[in-house]
Amino acid sequence: MKTRLQSHNNPQGIFLRQGHPRGEVIAVFCRHRDYGCNILQRISDRTYRPSPGEIKQILQASLEGRLDWNALDEFSCVRIAYDQRLDRLRERYNAILDDPASFLVEATESNATPFSEQGVARVPELINELDGLQT
Repeated sequence: MKTRLQSHNNPQGIFLRQGHPRGEVIAVFCRHRDYGCNILQRISDRTYRPSPGEIKQILQASLEGRLDWNALDEFSCVRIAYDQRLDRLRERYNAILDDPASFLVEATESNATPFSEQGVARVPELINELDGLQT
């Protein structure tokens, strides 16, 4: 059985294929974190431990329009369990992603975050905060 989920950011939706009698998801194609993040976090056995420097590179790539979907999905979806300060920063970044005013156009495969002037103005605040955490 396939279930189609839709959102304002992903009008095409994502498909979940369910086949287990208990309804466990066995295959996921996700391009929107509202629906796929919890699933991705539950089925992954990988520990996500980005350093502050790696997070800064993600934020810079986001500003420069060169952040791809894989990096965006991993950063925005996977909780940073080892450091609450970094996870709060990740949640604030997600708030920017959730604000429609932060974007100019639809995202593309090579630019997952085509920010508007408002979005571009908000991300450096996170980078500055991150720089403060590193010292």
